[in-house]
Amino acid sequence: FIDNLSNLKVTNRNLNVTINIIMETTLIEKLDASRYKMILWFTIGWGGWFGAFIAKDLITNTFTIGVLSIFGFVGWALWFVNLLRLIKLGNLIKSDNHLKKALTDELLIHNRDKSIATGFWTFLILTVLFLGLSTFTDISALLVCEAMLFIGVLSTLISSLIYYKQ
Repeated sequence: FIDNLSNLKVTNRNLNVTINIIMETTLIEKLDASRYKMILWFTIGWGGWFGAFIAKDLITNTFTIGVLSIFGFVGWALWFVNLLRLIKLGNLIKSDNHLKKALTDELLIHNRDKSIATGFWTFLILTVLFLGLSTFTDISALLVCEAMLFIGVLSTLISSLIYYKQ
């Protein structure tokens, strides 16, 4: 009878370990999926906010500028909320070594590096395009800087979403 009790305890301990592993795996999958959603909404927020910011400089209609201001504020709010959520998730991952190993793997780092390279090359191509365009027409330096910043960051974020899904 005592042997059966000790076997039962071992079985329960193994069952607890199995349940903990399943719970950790589920948590990792949830955090991974939520990270993708945060980056998606972060990208949408950036596009709405900064896109409206640039468009307001190009449009003179007061009603359209008002609509763009509202649209830009909503984009900024999305961007800001998801920025805070990404920071919170990053701190959670950094504080737990098991989560850090599971969620910061080589593929994620490789995809992040490819996304940054995509943004860099986009920025260089835009520089060449704007320099070429400037030989034919006058372009506002402010508009060029804003457009390069907007498209460079947006291309990095969109490529990270694409690489993330692969």
